[in-house]
Amino acid sequence: MVDRSLARSDRDAFAAYFRDWAFEDFHEAVEGAEVPALAVAGAHDPALSAEVMRATWMEWFPRGELYVLQDAGHYAMEETPLPLLARIEGFLGENEG
Repeated sequence: MVDRSLARSDRDAFAAYFRDWAFEDFHEAVEGAEVPALAVAGAHDPALSAEVMRATWMEWFPRGELYVLQDAGHYAMEETPLPLLARIEGFLGENEG
């Protein structure tokens, strides 16, 4: 996974993304937003766990939904792509309009 990521990533774009991810705090801009929001956590993710999502995203989005993928870790799109896609499609269908 690391080799593939390095081969397909642009170093400057990754550095800019990382700076934003690590140093920007946007929660005040979204806190209390009444839009439906889906947070997905892998049950085996040691960093962005369901507990972390409950303490952050679920606090900020009153209409938020937390979905935990039982067979995933941090890379759900690699580890469980079909269940992830099914939940995203289901969420979008449930929140049309």
